[in-house]
Amino acid sequence: MRRYLKMSCVLLLIVFCLTPSHSTPPEITTSRTQAALRKVGHQVLLLAGDSTSRVLSVEEAGDCYLIKFEKAFDFDPANLVISMNQVLKADSIAQRYLVEVTDVTSGQLVYSYEKKLNTSLSEIPCGGRVLPETAYQISFTNLDGQQLGFAETPFALNATSHTPPVSDTYLYFLLLIPILLLGFWFFFKNKKTTDAAQLKTNPELIPIGAFIFDKRNMVLSHQGETIDLTSKEADLLYLLYSAANVTLERENMLKEVWGSEGDYVGRTLDVFISKLRKKLAADTNLKIINIRGIGYRFVMN
Repeated sequence: MRRYLKMSCVLLLIVFCLTPSHSTPPEITTSRTQAALRKVGHQVLLLAGDSTSRVLSVEEAGDCYLIKFEKAFDFDPANLVISMNQVLKADSIAQRYLVEVTDVTSGQLVYSYEKKLNTSLSEIPCGGRVLPETAYQISFTNLDGQQLGFAETPFALNATSHTPPVSDTYLYFLLLIPILLLGFWFFFKNKKTTDAAQLKTNPELIPIGAFIFDKRNMVLSHQGETIDLTSKEADLLYLLYSAANVTLERENMLKEVWGSEGDYVGRTLDVFISKLRKKLAADTNLKIINIRGIGYRFVMN
């Protein structure tokens, strides 16, 4: 089976290189943008000391999105700039964007900035000057309308170029495509069926990306290989998984995993996070991001 997969990959790569193609960046979906902006709102409230009130539904209003809040709050503009930048970078939402903060009561624009994602955060206008408590609304506008991480494929041909004559070899490669796709479908269907059967018969098994996490036996499985976890590593991984894509505060993480045992020192959490990162390295879609001065966020793409 492995030999078949290797040969299939090589043949598909050859076919892909020989086949004229056109690729354009996909549009950002409204639901994905709204989900990312809700995380920004949640982060702003946490940094303002509010962990109970809700971020209301993010609304699409013309070319922009509006983040609305349940209650009034005060905030440091620096926290908004940093939170927005971190979430947009992690979720690949926009490269250049405009953020505007409006006092809902007075209708006045109280803070705004335009930024490119990869520019420095060393100088933040009005950073450290806390705006007074009131009802705020945050407006987000994507100024380029393109999602990061997508570009024209190097194999794309110009629309005016001439297509070379089709050879017999080229046709043979094209005929191989349905056979290869059928083989991949059969292989992955069987694999998914096996994994689904295991998950159904054992509720202790948790799918985390490309891994299967056996919380009870403290084991991670990946492509037939197992990785042993310590009890603290298993508890920490389950905590991160349970709050995926949400920032967890360091103090709460220590309390949930170590409780009142008192058997941890200042860098204990960082050491365990480093160990988990190495054990999850096989799946690049899983990331444990350090939110400086706050805690960690487990990102599952």
